[in-house]
Amino acid sequence: MAKYEILPERCVQTANCVEVAPSLFGFDDDDVVSTLKEGPEGTDEQEALKNAVRGCPAVAIVYDE
Repeated sequence: MAKYEILPERCVQTANCVEVAPSLFGFDDDDVVSTLKEGPEGTDEQEALKNAVRGCPAVAIVYDE
């Protein structure tokens, strides 16, 4: 399974990733964008993750295929 993470020092909280891949990204108790799983499950989530990585204005998502 591919792994992914958000680099908190780079993230500017636009939440584009939450819009693009809501099954993979969400908000924690402090309303900070966070990951919801260890990695994408299935091709739909893999594609959504790739779109989230491409759409992140701060280049704050690291994705290890």
